[in-house]
Amino acid sequence: MTRDEQRFLTLFHQDAAFAESIASARSMDESIRIAGDRGFEVDAEAIRRAIRSQSPGDGELSDDELNGPSGGAIDSSWVAGY
Repeated sequence: MTRDEQRFLTLFHQDAAFAESIASARSMDESIRIAGDRGFEVDAEAIRRAIRSQSPGDGELSDDELNGPSGGAIDSSWVAGY
């Protein structure tokens, strides 16, 4: 994990509004853009890791949990490869 990814993950856990904007984006590209707008250079894997880390259980969320009630940034087309 890069230093930028560590900073991103820290902010993701400390700033609920930022985390929600990342998790509820319509696409992964939009999530990456939102992170970039805040000065982070992260990839899709870092974003998936951050979203998955929100789960208090085993750290693995199902596709339905990742999609959430609003659809979210994660859809099965790119989660399936993880």
